[in-house]
Amino acid sequence: MGFTGQSIADRLTYVGYKISGYGEVVNYVDNTNNSGIQGLIDAPYHRSLMLDPTAIEFGIGIASSAPKITVSNIGYKASSNTPTAYYYPYSGQTNVPTSWYAAETPNPLAPFGKEGALVGYPITISATEFKNVNFSSATITDSSGNNTDYYKTDASNSSKGIVVLTPKTPLNPSTTYTVHFEGSLTGGTTIQKEWTFTTRSETLSSLTASPSKLSLQVGKSQSLRVWAVSDVNGNQEVTSQAQYQSSDSHISVQNGTVTASGAVSNVTITITYRGASTTVSLSAIDPANPNLKQAQDVNGDGISSTEIPSDYQTISRQMKDLSGHWAEKEIAWAISQNLVQGYEDKTFQPNRDVTEAEFIAFALRALKTDKTGLDLQQNNHWADGLYVISKKYNLPLLGYSNQSARETKLTRTRVAEIIAAIDGQSLTGDDAIAYLLNRHYSDGKTSATIEGYQGGDTLTRAETIKFLLNVLQKGVTEVKKS
Repeated sequence: MGFTGQSIADRLTYVGYKISGYGEVVNYVDNTNNSGIQGLIDAPYHRSLMLDPTAIEFGIGIASSAPKITVSNIGYKASSNTPTAYYYPYSGQTNVPTSWYAAETPNPLAPFGKEGALVGYPITISATEFKNVNFSSATITDSSGNNTDYYKTDASNSSKGIVVLTPKTPLNPSTTYTVHFEGSLTGGTTIQKEWTFTTRSETLSSLTASPSKLSLQVGKSQSLRVWAVSDVNGNQEVTSQAQYQSSDSHISVQNGTVTASGAVSNVTITITYRGASTTVSLSAIDPANPNLKQAQDVNGDGISSTEIPSDYQTISRQMKDLSGHWAEKEIAWAISQNLVQGYEDKTFQPNRDVTEAEFIAFALRALKTDKTGLDLQQNNHWADGLYVISKKYNLPLLGYSNQSARETKLTRTRVAEIIAAIDGQSLTGDDAIAYLLNRHYSDGKTSATIEGYQGGDTLTRAETIKFLLNVLQKGVTEVKKS
């Protein structure tokens, strides 16, 4: 009671424990379904302490209430034998996991900047009595003879003396792998070892692609991201491992990157991965020769749902700057509905002010419109067709005859005027703001008052998505003529 020794040496000395060597491994989870111990075996550096053949005593401590923790203290016997190498997964082992989240401390993937990454299950070559293993060469091949790329960690790039071969991507399930290793131990003992192990089987519960709808311009590309949920790896990105089949020869897909060589509509991309499949719908326009149906990605049908996707984080991850943003869920919804796209550098820039042309593009994609008899040709500006549609409904825009106005930032008052007009009301200034507040299309920026609406402020891309989603959820589904 009251003892505060922090190191394992302090604690062993205090209780009078005497043995030739000792070690300690800690996992910050309890041992439900043996997960605490299995997690320690999965982690290469912890594994080498637990599997050393000179280990003869183990003490296990488990705390099942917070903070949950699993601890193993290990006692080693002295050995006069020549150090020997030992391997894991061991020769002939079956039901080997296919993957590992590299969350160990210290981390064997730190030299590669891959801490926390989902990788293949690590293979270790260790020596008894903690002698160094020196790496000369190694190969990992699957049952078809294909080589598996790996990260190599040893004494050359870490403070540990074991060799860790970590496959760069998860291993295939139900597959026998052959490892061939050549090296030496401290003292000069050479190693030439070849052995096999077999990975466990896998059941996929779902395969999803984001976004589920795509609109391209001819000659440009956009990336898909594909996620599989399995009983082995959980939620895992498989974009580079999936297979892609397009229903139209004008659409090609390579490792998730979709490219259009011609204008098309109603194209289906079928994505398969280990027996599971999903589809993505696609259209592509040619800016040099657009047609009525394709122009400006406005199909006139509006959105299909105002529900935030349950996998919104999976969707938002395709943009570099959305994780943790206050509007992450709403922007993920907009991406899933094909209302918005990011930039070529895979950013969304949620805090950038929206222009008049951008705002009307977002709005017309979200709401039902009638394009009967309209000429939506693009002649001088990417939004020409959008302004043709807007003119039909008498929306109060400045960019009809002044193209530079299309790129001006919108104030919140102008947004109120446009939203009111979409709802069939020709109102300006405070009257438009009051209409929005009374209809609960907006609750203002700081309060539900004219002053709290802060009409002089500009609107960001994130605020635009939040604004439009609120309007849609309040029952506005189509553009009315004001």
